[in-house]
Amino acid sequence: MKLSIHKSPDPRFTSYVRRACHFYANELMSKRLVESITIRITFDAGIDCLGCASVAATNDGTKPRKFDIRLHPYKDAADILETLAHEMVHVRQFARGHLNESLSRWKGIKYDTHHTHDYFSPWEREAMSLEEGLLYKFKMAEKLWEVFSGISDPSAPVEHQPLGWRVSETCLQT
Repeated sequence: MKLSIHKSPDPRFTSYVRRACHFYANELMSKRLVESITIRITFDAGIDCLGCASVAATNDGTKPRKFDIRLHPYKDAADILETLAHEMVHVRQFARGHLNESLSRWKGIKYDTHHTHDYFSPWEREAMSLEEGLLYKFKMAEKLWEVFSGISDPSAPVEHQPLGWRVSETCLQT
């Protein structure tokens, strides 16, 4: 896989994004497919979502093999790495031909995206179902809790934490 990363929010974070992208690709795709794709990751504060993936080019006019992923830089490490996992699922969907560039066909079936919220589309459900597990595996492989605040060791004992209500006690009494 050819990978480039642009406008990282912190130069020290770039290596983690690079390793996460390779890790997710190897978890999601065959070795042959991984070797045939090119991904450009750009951190972009101008996007109105956590991230997005798109097809940049095809290899012979039919198979998507170059992809752009844009990630919002104003989140913490866990959110960015989980969003990257989500977008890598979309890269796999495009590369395998499960999802078309216009987001109107899923595994050969036409979808009317104007009348269905994106959240309920099959490609988003698949990406959402895999993102947390991919992050978990990467977190364990890299011991990210030793590097970033806000990421806990899943094998550590559970500590008591309050629920963290943002409203006053009187507002909660009904």
